Amino acid sequence: MAKENSAKEITLSDLYALMTENQQKMEERQQNLEETVLESSADLAKKIEDSTVALMKRIETVEEEQLTIRHDFEKHVEDVNSVVNVFREDVAEQIREEILEFERRKQRQNKFIIFGVDEKGDNEDVKFVEKLLNNICPGQKIKTDVTRIGKREVRNS
Repeated sequence: MAKENSAKEITLSDLYALMTENQQKMEERQQNLEETVLESSADLAKKIEDSTVALMKRIETVEEEQLTIRHDFEKHVEDVNSVVNVFREDVAEQIREEILEFERRKQRQNKFIIFGVDEKGDNEDVKFVEKLLNNICPGQKIKTDVTRIGKREVRNS
């Protein structure tokens, strides 16, 4: 047991030298870690700066593209509205013309002016026209508008 104690015995100066050596190694490691952290931080800061610059450029590009897109869209909307307005005007004009033509045709349809037949009264005139229509279009009931020349009254049947 005396030999075991003597093998483990260390002098104070050896202990001091060992502590100094360990302290020096720890300081070197700490210095290396600090340098690594600083280098990593510098690299990271550079990467962040580069990506921020790239992002800002992209944002500027996107904003410019948005302005162009917005302008193009507004122009497209104006063009579409113009076409729609012209179409509406054309359709409205066409409808107006068709209504007028329909009214003209309607006014010309089923109007009979009786002349050369003795006047016997409005009811007799209507019956006369109905008889003519039945001969022309048998079995059809046609609404008529009978007018005698010189008379203002109009009778419908």
